[in-house]
Amino acid sequence: MVINEFLPHPHTDWNGDGIANIGDEYIELINLGTVSISLKNWKLDNGVGGPSVPYSLPDVTLLPRQIMEFYHSASGIGLSDGGGTIRLLKSDGRTADIFTYPFLEATDQSWCRLPDGTGPWAFACYPTPGKLNKPLGSGPTPLAGRAGTDPLCLAGKAPQVVLSAECNSPGLKMWAESGYGEFWLDSHGKWAVFVE
Repeated sequence: MVINEFLPHPHTDWNGDGIANIGDEYIELINLGTVSISLKNWKLDNGVGGPSVPYSLPDVTLLPRQIMEFYHSASGIGLSDGGGTIRLLKSDGRTADIFTYPFLEATDQSWCRLPDGTGPWAFACYPTPGKLNKPLGSGPTPLAGRAGTDPLCLAGKAPQVVLSAECNSPGLKMWAESGYGEFWLDSHGKWAVFVE
């Protein structure tokens, strides 16, 4: 059992609760073994003394090659945009898997293993909670057809710096014109900000 993928900075409603926020962060596990594994008494955390309370995984059994994701909204495990550590602990407290990641450079892009479960870590995948990892540039994004994910690039209605951030960067879809000469960066991310 290993960590297979995680999404520290979502900008899409991945958990399906109708809101894109930090609750959509997730950690995904995969059973690489040839036998089923019970997750009873296993835990996820942010490392020794991490900011989140360790999360006890539910009493479920993963079949060989089965994948399961755990959202922040249920686990309480926060994933810092400034970098951090994720640990998977066995039922006896020993570390089954651990990964420390640096400062994030994009939203709706996940850390993943390619190939799934066995490959090296890379900040190089489209988010695919509960499914096999999909590397960036490998075809159409899995976001296609998901509500609220089409780019919102309103050329000519915002200062160039805002348009650039909106249409050509990881800050995609982070603002909405207020109508009073202000541009609000809505609070779907982790910070609420506006510029005049």
